[in-house]
Amino acid sequence: MALIELSGVGRRYGSGRTSVVALRGVDLEVQAGEFVSVMGPSGSGKSTLMNVLGLLDKPSEGTYTLAGRPMHRLTGRQLAGERNRRIGFVFQAFFLLPRLTLAENVAVPLIYRGVAGLARRRLAVRALESVGIADLADRRPTEVSGGQQQRAAIARALVAEPALILADEPTGALDSHTGAGIMALFQDLNARGLTIIQVTHEPDIARHGIRLIRVRDGRLAAEERVRDRLLAKDVLAQWSGGAEPGGRLADAPEEGIGVDAH
Repeated sequence: MALIELSGVGRRYGSGRTSVVALRGVDLEVQAGEFVSVMGPSGSGKSTLMNVLGLLDKPSEGTYTLAGRPMHRLTGRQLAGERNRRIGFVFQAFFLLPRLTLAENVAVPLIYRGVAGLARRRLAVRALESVGIADLADRRPTEVSGGQQQRAAIARALVAEPALILADEPTGALDSHTGAGIMALFQDLNARGLTIIQVTHEPDIARHGIRLIRVRDGRLAAEERVRDRLLAKDVLAQWSGGAEPGGRLADAPEEGIGVDAH
């Protein structure tokens, strides 16, 4: 069974002549364990698609099933519960709270789950360890690099053990080398079985995924398997002999994907 199933999903804002159609009849399946990149020009509907997938917005029409449960039928409060339980978000701007340590930032989603203080700390440090920066747990965001801040943001997304990570331009605020390190981490997490969907405008970043979806005028214009997949660990090795500043070099699959587009 697919982790995500969209059928005939549309999203319209407003009504009458002033209405804007952001999505039109979108059909999409994402299997558990996929790493999908979404690309499209400004105004194409890719951000609306991610908002629907992330339960931040509801379709005007069509159906959305996540892990076998119909999301389009839920109330706002129920959607918030599903979002907190099943989805982790990674944003371009990190959105770390400057007065909190990295561990405290990572622990924020656990507060909404009612996890006690000592347990929150333990789980937050474990999540930071999984992204290679447990030694920075007590630093504040202003005391670490941009790449380390994004790793902390990824740890925050992982701490509640979601079924799905949604990443919006996850390397947009980073230099190329640091961005490759984040992609290496994503490939490592995906190799462990985590489902990842990322929006990006950078073709090279999109090639780190396994499948590429192109959105145009609110529709899925094209969908293909990535034939010349970039393995981030190889990119990093070419630049720096395999060492990534600010975190360990994540493992990734040894071979790329070479399957025809469809």
